[in-house]
Amino acid sequence: MTNVVLLANPAHQTALNTRKRLVQKGHLSCDQELRFCGFILRASRDGSKQSIIWDHRRWLLNRRFLHPSVDISALSLAVSGNLQEAKPFPMIPHDSIEVEFELIRSACTTYPRNYHAWTHWRYLMDAIYLTMAGSEEGYIHFVHIAKEEFDSLLQWIESHASDTSAIHHLCSIQKRFHQLPSPITTQGPLLKDLLSPTAIANHAVSLVERYPSHESLWIYTRSSLIDAPVADRSDIFHKTETNAYASRSLCWLSERVSCDMKCFPIMSS
Repeated sequence: MTNVVLLANPAHQTALNTRKRLVQKGHLSCDQELRFCGFILRASRDGSKQSIIWDHRRWLLNRRFLHPSVDISALSLAVSGNLQEAKPFPMIPHDSIEVEFELIRSACTTYPRNYHAWTHWRYLMDAIYLTMAGSEEGYIHFVHIAKEEFDSLLQWIESHASDTSAIHHLCSIQKRFHQLPSPITTQGPLLKDLLSPTAIANHAVSLVERYPSHESLWIYTRSSLIDAPVADRSDIFHKTETNAYASRSLCWLSERVSCDMKCFPIMSS
């Protein structure tokens, strides 16, 4: 009965709570419910944007893959930012992580600028970060999927320039992954090369030069320049000084880095 209700109204909280109780009592398996939840998120535009469906899916992932015996409280605190918000994250297997990322891309295509889908992406990347930071084995096992996902996100932003949610989550998590120490045994391109402040700033600059009328890209540029070397900040000013949005970015950044004003000749001219 609840599946019919949710197909008609994906935001029906009572139906979702009933299904949670069925999972807790063993009448529904987590895997079955994850498949049904994925169907709802893919089935319609209305379903893909419902925050409580995404939250229900995270509840299922936590129940399915959370290992109480694994103590990652210190790492969880680093992700959450304070003790009150610190919470355990599940250790999701590689194949299940890929299913989640595919579902997110589908939902973001169905409903553009899908904040709740990108929030789910952030949850998954936090779980990956904790696994990679927890051990060398975890790093080696997940570094390739993390790199592929950041590559995909950069490409997504290039083709969806107005997706501020994607831009926000890239900027908010990039620094943490960039600072992860790489094991000596790691082969291939390093994650920290892809996510260096200079690389992200250059990516933002290249997009804002192509699509200067997108304010979301100026937000991306301003956010990425904060951690970029001073010389790169100066370059972006020289490239964009004639654009209508540039003065707003200049004003904003001058307040954030006033101690570096001598390095920006355009600002003092």
